[in-house]
Amino acid sequence: MKILLRRIGLLMSVFLCSVIIFSTANTYAASIGSRLETPEDGWERYNDTAKQIKYIGTGWGYSENVSGRYKGDGHYQLGPDISGKVMFKFLGTKLRLMSFCA
Repeated sequence: MKILLRRIGLLMSVFLCSVIIFSTANTYAASIGSRLETPEDGWERYNDTAKQIKYIGTGWGYSENVSGRYKGDGHYQLGPDISGKVMFKFLGTKLRLMSFCA
């Protein structure tokens, strides 16, 4: 019985080590609140001034040379104006928005 338990323990150890060593999971994904300096594999990054993004309605402001923002600029809503909308023109199955929050 002791030999059987020892062999099972050894097999489990080898299996666990194999999973850890040969795992291809990306453990470097961004989390909320962390800074993502470069796009992750398979993602393309666009600045908010890209022609594929349109700002519709009123209440939009734009700032330049702001530290901490991607490429130093950004659009923002001036107030609680509900007529401001953003339209994205892209071909794909996923869209991830990254935003600065004050």
